[in-house]
Amino acid sequence: MPEDFGLMAMVIVFTSLAQVFMSFGFGSALIQDKKTTQLDFSSIFFLNVGIGFTLFIITFLFSDLVGQFYGESEVGKLLRYLSITFVISSFGIIPNVILTKEIKFQKVTSAETTSILLSGITAVILAYLDFGVYSLIFQSISASVFRTVIIFLLAGWLPTLAFSIASIKKYLSFSSNIFFLNIISQTLNELDTILIGKFYPAASLGVFNRAKTLRKYPLSIIAGGLNKVLYPSLSKIQNDNVRLTKYYSSLLHVLAFLVIPIMFTLIVVAKPLIILVLTEKWIEVVPIFQILCLVGFMIPIGGINSNIFLSKGKSGFVLKFETVKRIFFSLVIVASLPYGLQGMAIGMSIATSVTFIPNLYFPGKLIGFSMIKQLKIILPYLLIATMSALIAYTYHSSLNSFDLLLQILIPSIQIFILYIGLVFVLKLKGLELVKDNIVFPLIKKNIN
Repeated sequence: MPEDFGLMAMVIVFTSLAQVFMSFGFGSALIQDKKTTQLDFSSIFFLNVGIGFTLFIITFLFSDLVGQFYGESEVGKLLRYLSITFVISSFGIIPNVILTKEIKFQKVTSAETTSILLSGITAVILAYLDFGVYSLIFQSISASVFRTVIIFLLAGWLPTLAFSIASIKKYLSFSSNIFFLNIISQTLNELDTILIGKFYPAASLGVFNRAKTLRKYPLSIIAGGLNKVLYPSLSKIQNDNVRLTKYYSSLLHVLAFLVIPIMFTLIVVAKPLIILVLTEKWIEVVPIFQILCLVGFMIPIGGINSNIFLSKGKSGFVLKFETVKRIFFSLVIVASLPYGLQGMAIGMSIATSVTFIPNLYFPGKLIGFSMIKQLKIILPYLLIATMSALIAYTYHSSLNSFDLLLQILIPSIQIFILYIGLVFVLKLKGLELVKDNIVFPLIKKNIN
């Protein structure tokens, strides 16, 4: 039910902030440093665990204040249950960092995929047994347990019983900038959730949060995987701007080629997709989801650009830039609050569009790859995807009498064929890069 997901969203805001405190930016600092030692890893491991236990105790004691803020006493109870994940997750931070630093992303992805699958099964069973919102709580707890255990086993790493203040101090300058950046970003990213939870019913928050989550899924699958590879890879070539530019240009082609048509296809098939996946109870999600998807492709590109600065050790600039950007986002969200959920979605989309330009300009200036050159890569994919989606949109209403699955498949296949055909005819680089670096290697691996 929307109300259950709204209550869960209220809780997740605070647990997400706690996760930022727990890592304190040391993970990024360790990945960026080329001379890490076992003592460094062990020292920060024990620090993370200590912070995890501290956050658990604080949250458990003061969770009712969060419930009072929202005017929902149930939120305090849910938060107490979920606070145990702070302790559990703290054990997995360093093993995850080690795998990421060694660019062993297949193992990280395996841990995440397996934990999502197992926790999802847990949630379905509990929901069937009428646990309500608590099925979502135990889904999060079980996901944390599964992921931590699996990531530890895959990393094959154990801490030594040693702790060095010098190791902590060595990374504190860089990590503190990352920490403040993440705190600001996470707080302002969730400002819409906080405000909707405060001034609207829990069901309204459930609807809005569901639209954001649905948009996030494809972006996480595509851009999330690329971002995991990107930061450690860029860190290895941080002093070679020529290679950085070539690497970034290729990533921009791949992202634009993949993400833009997916977002535009989701706009066209939003209604039958949401009814099929979530049922008619969630029909209010459709227009909000469509508005958010319109600018969805801009988000992963902005994330990649931030990694350029971090790979260069410019965490201070990223902190300043992201602070200004997030303050602007916050003002837009507050201004759009009286105009309902769709008004807030429109406001967020406008803010995303406005900040997209500096997201291209500043990183491009740092490595000598101008904003104009970046736009020349993105625009052809954007125009082709727009045209392909518009053609599908003109006839999609005539499919209303069809089965829901056909209402999704027919326009999706048409967009795919037209989009791929035009990209091929125009010889855009994205198709070739995806074919040579993603599709063929996967086929070869499965054959072998």
